[in-house]
Amino acid sequence: MKPAIVIVGFNRPKSLERLLSSIRNGQYCHDDIDMVISIDYQNSEARREVLDIANKFSWNHGNKLVINHNENLGLRKHVLTCGDLTSQYQSIIMLEDDLVVSPYFYTYAQTMLSFYNNSPEIGGISLYNHKRNFCNKLPFEVLGERNSDVYFLQIASSWGQAWTAKQWKEFKEWYNKGQQLDVEDLIPSEVISWPNSSWLKFFIKYLVVTNKYFVYPKNSLSTNFGDGGTHNLKSNSSYQVPLDLSDDPDLKLIPLNRSINVYDAFFEILPATLKKLNLQLIDRAF
Repeated sequence: MKPAIVIVGFNRPKSLERLLSSIRNGQYCHDDIDMVISIDYQNSEARREVLDIANKFSWNHGNKLVINHNENLGLRKHVLTCGDLTSQYQSIIMLEDDLVVSPYFYTYAQTMLSFYNNSPEIGGISLYNHKRNFCNKLPFEVLGERNSDVYFLQIASSWGQAWTAKQWKEFKEWYNKGQQLDVEDLIPSEVISWPNSSWLKFFIKYLVVTNKYFVYPKNSLSTNFGDGGTHNLKSNSSYQVPLDLSDDPDLKLIPLNRSINVYDAFFEILPATLKKLNLQLIDRAF
């Protein structure tokens, strides 16, 4: 499996330059990796700078395609349009422009996509590792688990993520039925209150109602700089995390049903896991 690298850009030239610089330093085993840089429309000098940076970027590991949209899609439609590229490339790694990636992001994503390709309970792959619960702003740490370098969370990732064509198609079939969010949904109120421009809140609801999970690394292969943009005007470094810079080829992966690190949309460990860890809880109702 050779996922295409899909970059979501708009009007942040410095952000895009920083991301592309980190991608240039990546480690790649193939020279037929496609890159797509998709740029939403805005009649501004910043957006023209972004287009110029995208066109001049030299990609030596495969074909590069710059998609220059001629009308403004908005964030949600733009991301959904980029996700639809899975039908063309079979799998993609999606990176928004305010990210930086580890040199080993591609081999990690490739390994993860191949391992979980036939796992119906997996809705996608994250490159990012949460260190904070973004709903209550408290630290988030997973349990120690010697035989696994990953955990499972019912929160979709937007700070570096990957999908197979099948995973994305199943989400879009659900989404295209006219899905809406309301206060009765079993997802955090913080998520429900996100603006209509958010694609992520729909994907989170999809995971919950279909009982699927994203797979997350315990050591992050991407980090979010939180640069100011259209929807968040101020920069926010609260969610920057350390990047995994270790070249470890032996990534330890296990299926969801063998992991004790399975968490719901509120970042809470599942009751079934607690019962595995403490037999005295087996007959307790949660």
